[in-house]
Amino acid sequence: MFRRNIISEFLIIFVIILIIVFAISNFSTIYSLVYYQFQKSVPLQNNKDGTLLKSYKNKIIIPKISLIAPIIFSGLQKAEILDNLKKGVVYIPKGKSKEKKNGILLGHSSRLLYSPGKYDIAFLFLSKLEKSDKIFVYFDNKKFTYKVTKESKFFSDLSSLNLNKKQPTLYLITCWPPGTNLKRLVVEAKLTKNNQ
Repeated sequence: MFRRNIISEFLIIFVIILIIVFAISNFSTIYSLVYYQFQKSVPLQNNKDGTLLKSYKNKIIIPKISLIAPIIFSGLQKAEILDNLKKGVVYIPKGKSKEKKNGILLGHSSRLLYSPGKYDIAFLFLSKLEKSDKIFVYFDNKKFTYKVTKESKFFSDLSSLNLNKKQPTLYLITCWPPGTNLKRLVVEAKLTKNNQ
């Protein structure tokens, strides 16, 4: 009886410690989610002084979720992608085409305890995007306007994602739910306007 009580107390303390560590490591994520629940709006992310609009040649702007973030070009090595995710959202061309109006943008949905970066919650509110919401992408001072075409989808395995679209398509991908990597949330958007 005495031993069972010690084990159950140990388990309770262990779970409490895990919850505290998770809460501390995901503070910015939790803060943003709580802010959204009370304000019913997304806090402006990563651009409090407005400098990103001018200082980055390659960037993504999603007005609905108040996101402005630099786009970082990356190779396909996992270590390189994770390192680049600290600096912004990562662009990976899809298929054989290196054309910059097609591709995948990867972004974090929560802060990583072991490897924090400035853009750890860039895609936290990706699930709030709905059909017809606009996404603006700037590559080399050219503006591309995309519209969300499908509601968010969740994938356990991205190999089932159809990337062979004829119309220029952008896929925004993040881990879900925030603080885990159990699934991938995917938002698909099609190019509607190319302002050269």
